[in-house]
Amino acid sequence: MRCRMFNGHYSPDKILLVSVGRLSPEKKFEFLVEILKNFPQAFLCIVGGGPYIEHLKPLFPEKQAHFIGFLQGAELASAYASADYFVYASVSETFGQVYLEAMSSGIPIVAAEGKQMKEFFKDGVHGYTWRPNDVEDACQALQKAINKRKVLVYNCRQNALNHSWNSAANQVEDVYFKVKNDKKKKFNLKGIYCFLNWFVLQIMILLFMVPFMNVAKPVKKSTHSKLNSLPSFKFCISLLSLVAFLGIFISFC
Repeated sequence: MRCRMFNGHYSPDKILLVSVGRLSPEKKFEFLVEILKNFPQAFLCIVGGGPYIEHLKPLFPEKQAHFIGFLQGAELASAYASADYFVYASVSETFGQVYLEAMSSGIPIVAAEGKQMKEFFKDGVHGYTWRPNDVEDACQALQKAINKRKVLVYNCRQNALNHSWNSAANQVEDVYFKVKNDKKKKFNLKGIYCFLNWFVLQIMILLFMVPFMNVAKPVKKSTHSKLNSLPSFKFCISLLSLVAFLGIFISFC
């Protein structure tokens, strides 16, 4: 695959760069021409197809670039693994899948700085980034990556393993277990406390309402002293219930 990517310009001392993506204006492939001008020992293989290909081809020197076309599956994986560095000028990526694909093959990243990389990429650890549209900064980033390739290769591979589908599934599973365990703890402690508060509150409400519940009954004249003291008794019960009700209400607030 490496010889195929060189398209007849293979040389053991050349550096093979690979860039993967749809050939369209927002990907900014033409920016990579400026990098090649400063690195005559570099050869760029562009993987992908799109409506912009006829515009891009004349911009790249034939001895330093090759448009290999659309690849997928084992061929795409082989293209990543055969390259020395992954270069990318686009900042319009949504998920940054191409970066992870490259790192899974142990390929250091040299790319334009963008928010899509911050979740899984550390500058100087998995490669180097350049300020968008800054040719000098891009060339410095590639040179740093060349000087530190062995360390970057190891870091990229280890980082990719942490973002595999199995790893992602395990992380989701851990989140569910954590939520489940937290709910159990909250029910055993705070849940019981809230239930008791609610139960006492209901009792207080009933006690507060009882003195005001009148039941029709025959009118009887009586001068018994206990009956005369009944209204004051009801008032005391009502007042105490109201105070208790306010106390419970304040505790909830």
